[in-house]
Amino acid sequence: MAPDMSEVRQGVEDPQPALSAVNQEPEFFPAFAFTEREQKFRELGWEAYKAAVPNLNAALQRMVTLASALIGGSLVFLKDDRIDRGLQLWACGLFLLSLLVAFTGSMPLGRHVNLSDPADIEAFKDQTARRKTAWLVTSFAAMVAGFVVVIAGMWVKG
Repeated sequence: MAPDMSEVRQGVEDPQPALSAVNQEPEFFPAFAFTEREQKFRELGWEAYKAAVPNLNAALQRMVTLASALIGGSLVFLKDDRIDRGLQLWACGLFLLSLLVAFTGSMPLGRHVNLSDPADIEAFKDQTARRKTAWLVTSFAAMVAGFVVVIAGMWVKG
């Protein structure tokens, strides 16, 4: 007769806790009770912290879409004589840089996380948020620089 599954699993530890246990709010026992207003803002802060990385990913994906459209528009206007040819190529290059940076930033970070260590999970989340913020700011700066070059090209051509 085959052994019961409960007998087979006895003494075997699960190497990783369930994900629901990892994603729960950390335990905190203050020396005083929070007021209703303080508790509300504490919960809002926790929700904002949890939503940081998904929001950064969404912003980077929107930057990819916007930069792609700007590259397409720049290529269409390469035949146009309203902007200096060299500055058109610079603008196109800056929009392409913005696209590449945003795409790179939207890729997942290849690092292993110990799901049984809350400190490791928090460090990974913070590192991911800092990294994605840096990619987003760099992509935005390249896009703004591309617009500045386009405006300068129109002003030079007069």
